[in-house]
Amino acid sequence: MTILTTFLVSVIILLGYGPVFSAGILNIRHFSAPDSTRVVIETTEGLSYSSEQSAGRVSLLFPTGTLAERIPREQTLMKSGVNRITAAASAGGSLVEVFLLEGTAVKVFKLQAFEGRPERVVIDVVCPEVENQLANERQTLRSQLTKRIIVIDPGHGGDDPGAVGRRGTQEKDVVLEMGKRLKEILDREEGFRAFLTRDGDYYVPFKKRMKIARDLNADLFLSIHADASTNRRASGSSVYTLSTGGAVSEASRILARKENLADIVGGIPEGELIPEDSTPIILDMLQNNTINTSKNFGASLLSRLGEGFALKFSSVQEAPFVVLKLPEIPAVLIETLYISNPLEERRLRNKDVQNAFARKIAQTVTEFFSGQEAAMSPAKAKAAKREEVSLPGREKIPQSKASPSPGKEDPLEMLTIGQGVHRKEPQRTAKGATTAIDRDKAEIRKKKPAPPEQRAGHLKARGKAASPNVKAKSHLVKKGETLERIALRHQTSIRELARINGIKKGAPIHPNQRLKLPEKNPLPKPPIRGT
Repeated sequence: MTILTTFLVSVIILLGYGPVFSAGILNIRHFSAPDSTRVVIETTEGLSYSSEQSAGRVSLLFPTGTLAERIPREQTLMKSGVNRITAAASAGGSLVEVFLLEGTAVKVFKLQAFEGRPERVVIDVVCPEVENQLANERQTLRSQLTKRIIVIDPGHGGDDPGAVGRRGTQEKDVVLEMGKRLKEILDREEGFRAFLTRDGDYYVPFKKRMKIARDLNADLFLSIHADASTNRRASGSSVYTLSTGGAVSEASRILARKENLADIVGGIPEGELIPEDSTPIILDMLQNNTINTSKNFGASLLSRLGEGFALKFSSVQEAPFVVLKLPEIPAVLIETLYISNPLEERRLRNKDVQNAFARKIAQTVTEFFSGQEAAMSPAKAKAAKREEVSLPGREKIPQSKASPSPGKEDPLEMLTIGQGVHRKEPQRTAKGATTAIDRDKAEIRKKKPAPPEQRAGHLKARGKAASPNVKAKSHLVKKGETLERIALRHQTSIRELARINGIKKGAPIHPNQRLKLPEKNPLPKPPIRGT
């Protein structure tokens, strides 16, 4: 007797007797990628099923259970291998059918309850021709492009929302928005081309994320996430690279374990999971060289993020993240902000904050590779030197289209300047050089105001009214200074500095130009930091 015949008999029994059953199927959801569709059937614990596949259809019969009221009886998709999904209930159970488009392969498997998620029956519908076509296109494109290839990996997706904030903000959504914005910025940069591992709400297994990067022979792999902690006050950004051994700290170990479970949460069969200690190649010379490059990039990125955001750690952290195990491709994992912190959750939902993160990352990418090219080619180094920004005591960094022009503020700068990580020493760059902005931060922290009577005497001698709260009224611009640096030195915001001096967005400032300074400091107090 086929599944359909059994179901029809059940319908007759239901019409005749109409017994009441508790809901066995809790929900039916679907997620479509360019080359596949996943149908997820959430069930009560221990609910059994049988499956049958025929031409253009896969049928699942759940003999002991009915459908929850909220489940639609028909869903039309017409994409990525699936035509429609139907669901019906009877006295003999529930029948779920997935109607297929041509050229598909189907896999049905069950996932046990895990981390608060119910048991699930998964129907993966794959379009092999489309999958192969996309892989061939990536490989062909790599052979034709002379640009730097950056692969952006928005974490989680589909059935794996990642961390969820108190207001219901899902990590998978905010990191996808940041990833899309970062791709837009990098694609506008001369000499760069960016690709996303996912551009919608679907889960991509670790193996596939890594395959995408390898197909493209990427120059850099960036995995973007939002952190979470049981401590609601924990806050700040952090950058991680792969560790060939254990995690550097307990916090890194816990985070790595959480992120490495994404394949299980996202719904990958146990036999297809990548073991955390995968492949001896992880220890070879190629991997060690790649990790060193990753650390250098990570240090540069951390320095850049520290100019506009509070940092969780003052140095790059190491942990055995599965998604970073790319022997030939430099890779970092970026934890943007803590979605578990109510204040940072609100900021993660803000488009301006998402854009600011994308710009900081893009600036680091362009500057990092510009520095590499200059080091490799004397001719390029000489050409780049004409466009360098000369800051006293700072490594010369080539200007980038992604970098804000002098006078053009980051929408977050007036909120975050001076709120960086509290540390004993200034943040250092990848080469160990202390940046001018870091020295300014250290100088501001070390400076002690003169006694009121000393300030009063000094002002009186100059014929000015004595006041213990008075500040300098102007600043003479020195060569190489930016509005950002000047605002930081005088503990004000770029926006306020530009406003009182009538500086329009994008307008440059010049040496020996005198800028008015605000009398009051508009900056808010730094947030309470967690651990």
